[in-house]
Amino acid sequence: MEEVLDLAHRQGYVTTAQAANLGVGRMSLHRLVGAGVFLHTAQGVYVPRDDSTREGRHAAVTRAILDADPWSVASHHSALVLHGINLYGVPFDQVQVADPRCSSRSHRSLHRHVLRDGDPVVTIGEHRAIGLPLALCQTASRWGMVAGLVSMDHALRLGEVAKDDLQSVIDSGRLRRGIRAARRAAALADGRAESPGESRLRAIVHGGSFDYDLQANVGGPGSGYVADLLIDGRVVLEFDGELKYDGPEGRKAIVAEKRREDWIRSRGYGFMRVMWPELDYPATVQRVLHGHVLATRAARAA
Repeated sequence: MEEVLDLAHRQGYVTTAQAANLGVGRMSLHRLVGAGVFLHTAQGVYVPRDDSTREGRHAAVTRAILDADPWSVASHHSALVLHGINLYGVPFDQVQVADPRCSSRSHRSLHRHVLRDGDPVVTIGEHRAIGLPLALCQTASRWGMVAGLVSMDHALRLGEVAKDDLQSVIDSGRLRRGIRAARRAAALADGRAESPGESRLRAIVHGGSFDYDLQANVGGPGSGYVADLLIDGRVVLEFDGELKYDGPEGRKAIVAEKRREDWIRSRGYGFMRVMWPELDYPATVQRVLHGHVLATRAARAA
């Protein structure tokens, strides 16, 4: 049993076949799942529960499938997770691969796409994946503009791609569906976004009627305060992520943030925060933002 646990932690997963070779059967694996040691994901793959996120589990299952089938190449968001790119709005329970031997076919936990001649393939560690620009556009084309935008923003921020790389993919004709979503995501993508939440918030704002600036400096002490988004030139719109306020450092962060917000408001700016759950209601965010903009305009005109 120790050999199975060591293998799982070393490579990030263990398969039913690998466990059997070490003398551990399915029932023993199921008992480990019941004890909270493993998570049973898909395709006979088990991952350690204590060191697995959704992205980590997806990466582990992707690697397991690629290890078992040297013809396959990770594609779409399964390629992105191997590239180390943020994911949002994708099916974490379904691995995407491209295969030169077959036509496209889908299973609940695995979708095989056609690997076409000329599709760029790179090696990441010991595994093959679609090149990053194409994988980004594949993700946008299949799972929508916002899913693509979150990943494109992150890739641009890391300096792993350029906007021209994305446009080249769109112009290449390699996308068979969802070209409009990929084109919109590529046009809006901006490496200055600092988190998936900021990317999602910008997508909501972009769908509205107000002008906005990204990462705008509104002045203030030192080098000034930077707003996630500055709407209509006078409303600071902030994405409030999962910052922890526990302990002494957390209390300092609260004081600093309160001081920052007070300074911004004292200069006549409107101020609005959006939390992650609120991003699921874009119409509500737009409506509340509209109210802030109108109130700020009225205050300036008074």
